Amino acid sequence: MKINSDGSWKHEEGVGGYGAIYRDCKGKFLGVSGSNLETPSSIAAEIMAVIKAIELTWVRDWKHIWLEVDSSLVLGYIRIPSLVHWSLRVRWLNCLYKISQMNFN
Repeated sequence: MKINSDGSWKHEEGVGGYGAIYRDCKGKFLGVSGSNLETPSSIAAEIMAVIKAIELTWVRDWKHIWLEVDSSLVLGYIRIPSLVHWSLRVRWLNCLYKISQMNFN
């Protein structure tokens, strides 16, 4: 399963959103997800994009995941979760737990 996720945020309006696309190992389209978010920053939107994508894969029992993100900060947060803002940390740690139960790249 290949997931491409992204978050976005409009500073002027203080709103954001996320999206993700899901494909199998042959590139076959399996679905998309996305929504608006009330989020305080662009990095929070990026984090929520990953959280939401992993939550969906968990529910669908997709356990072999290749996740692509365009934020090097998010990659760093996977390695050092304590850097995630406290308001997102519990959800982030739950996400990392789910990732630890998957074959994840």
